[in-house]
Amino acid sequence: MARSGCVYLLVGFESGNQTTLQSIRKNFNKTLNYRDLIRSLQKRGISTQGCFVFGFDHDDSSVFESTVQLVQDLGVDIPRYSLYTPYPGTQLFARMQAENRILSYNWNDYDTMHVVINPVQMTPDELYRGFKWAYKETFRMGRVLKRVSHPDIRCAINFVGNLCYRIFVKRLYSDPIYASPYSLHDPGTPPTASHWIIPEEEETVCPG
Repeated sequence: MARSGCVYLLVGFESGNQTTLQSIRKNFNKTLNYRDLIRSLQKRGISTQGCFVFGFDHDDSSVFESTVQLVQDLGVDIPRYSLYTPYPGTQLFARMQAENRILSYNWNDYDTMHVVINPVQMTPDELYRGFKWAYKETFRMGRVLKRVSHPDIRCAINFVGNLCYRIFVKRLYSDPIYASPYSLHDPGTPPTASHWIIPEEEETVCPG
């Protein structure tokens, strides 16, 4: 990738919990390899935007602090957090509906920045507060400086990227659109059963 000119790569780490990764069928992500992957990319001059998701069924209130610390320990150049969001028409959305866990059918809430499902091990408010706290803690200036202290051009680029997220954190705490976990006064209505075509899993047959 470096030879092709790649200098920036977004990586969906999703979680630091291997059980969680297996539950979302992303067990090809190996948490034990995260550090080596980031170091290998940095060695080649490639900055990493590492993405982590909150609100999985295995997540409890300890996930926020552990993820913030993991981001620091790994030295993720530019971290990004989002909330577990089942998009309409997917099997996950159908499962959440069947379990009566959909909180909002207002599609404006489906931006991965709002809580649209009822989490298993937290309340929606706890999940949202933890999500905001993780952003605020991760982009404190002291943490930023530790993550971007590489003596090369990446340092300046990554520093600017982190500054942009610091601006976003201020908006996360001040913009009315982020005041509540979801659109409490306009949660929308469920679509009819025939509205979405849910793809069925196909059996994979290896050619013999």
